[in-house]
Amino acid sequence: MADLISSIDVPSITYGTPKQAANGMRVPVHYNGAKLAVQLSTSTADRQTIIFGLDHPDRPGLSASDASRCSLSVSVPAEARRVLEGVDQANVAAAHGNCAAWFKKTLDCDSVRDMYTPIVKLPAQEGRSPSVRLKVNLDGSYATKIQVVVSHVGDNIEWRPGGEADLVRGAQCIAVVETTGLWFLNKKFGMAISATSLLVWPPSIADSIAVFVELAALWT
Repeated sequence: MADLISSIDVPSITYGTPKQAANGMRVPVHYNGAKLAVQLSTSTADRQTIIFGLDHPDRPGLSASDASRCSLSVSVPAEARRVLEGVDQANVAAAHGNCAAWFKKTLDCDSVRDMYTPIVKLPAQEGRSPSVRLKVNLDGSYATKIQVVVSHVGDNIEWRPGGEADLVRGAQCIAVVETTGLWFLNKKFGMAISATSLLVWPPSIADSIAVFVELAALWT
């Protein structure tokens, strides 16, 4: 069960014992004794916009399982940004406090911060939205559940099963995400965020809702 992003108490996040994985070290992260799982939007009116289409891994020799692990950049609502930036700060502080175990040496806080890849990516151009990069699994037991809105009237939403073709630039979504922990690789570290489910508004429906909201504001 995912919590709303607004309900997350960042100081309640805890960090486990480092574990060596095939592609680097991992540090488990928990929230109230379980995985940290959140819904990034607080309501259907507070949706994220897909900034770019689905990004496929482009490396030779990938297995079918690895090839199905893609990524998606989406905008970050204001409340989600506030909380996720708090998580970023907590991750850096935890890394600084665990330098001996995590980096095998002593580092000052600025050095640790320079190694960290933030969850929230600030835009390169003024006027653009901050974003977060989500891992999306297209296949397997951990496949992201994708549902596509076909009708949205008031509080009533109807949807159909969706897939890769629905994750296009300009679509909007409500993402439920989770993290299994921190990754460490090539003198960098960060927190991987995976989308467990995506409720997607295609661009045509998202645009029609925006027009309706604007007209409704004029009528009231």
